[in-house]
Amino acid sequence: MSPKTNAAGPLRLDDVAFALSSGAEGFAQLAALLAAIRNESPEFSDARTLASLGWSVACDMQSFTADALAQMQKGGIQQ
Repeated sequence: MSPKTNAAGPLRLDDVAFALSSGAEGFAQLAALLAAIRNESPEFSDARTLASLGWSVACDMQSFTADALAQMQKGGIQQ
């Protein structure tokens, strides 16, 4: 299921859940990609440093979206 971005009106709860779940999975995949780049890059290289920084952000965002999804599933959404 995918939210219709051009439709007027509020998003359905299951569309919000899908968006958060997809976001969490996407950030997890990005973190894995950046970890592979970091691990294969020469020590002290710009590529390794940038991959490490990106990995940290991707992990934080994965955690944030997964936590938001869990909280929404437990307690709903307040408007």
